[in-house]
Amino acid sequence: GRLNEGCWAYDLIYNPEKTGFLRKAEERGARIHNGLRMLQIQADLSELIWIEGIQVYEEQLSKIMIP
Repeated sequence: GRLNEGCWAYDLIYNPEKTGFLRKAEERGARIHNGLRMLQIQADLSELIWIEGIQVYEEQLSKIMIP
């Protein structure tokens, strides 16, 4: 595989915290993230949009999603 120290590995699954894919990526030196942060961000954005009526734009999302 091509995963190495210069890579990021993401898995949308958040339970288990480290999937087989993330474990292998971490062993090869990649930085890893599971889907928990994405779930948290989706919940926060949903609250802003549906409860507070705030519009969220693509450039704002890109700032939030960068780890």
